[in-house]
Amino acid sequence: MKVQELRIGNYVIDNLEICQVIQIESNGNVMTTCKSKFPISHINELQSVELTEDLLLKCGFESKYFGIKTFYNPLMELDHDFYLMGVDYGVKIKHLHQLQNLYFVLTGKELEIKLPLL
Repeated sequence: MKVQELRIGNYVIDNLEICQVIQIESNGNVMTTCKSKFPISHINELQSVELTEDLLLKCGFESKYFGIKTFYNPLMELDHDFYLMGVDYGVKIKHLHQLQNLYFVLTGKELEIKLPLL
């Protein structure tokens, strides 16, 4: 993961715990909401949260069937492999922070996620 990919509010995995980013420093240090260890980690210690069907549902997407299974949100639609539909079929959303960032760019608002994630 690159520090340029992260925004405050993104969810990441830090020490096997899903945490929210609350501060990003230019040296690559990232402060998270993790409780299991000191809350400052280097970007190289963080992992992305893999996007799953369950996570999409917690982000307000609906599961629909239009010949294939899709995940629908009034703003965007993903196919069963999490590729964006209707824009560019080569864009795959692999991680939760990517979905959060895309949603923010398109709407100027944070993606609402029903917690807990797991």
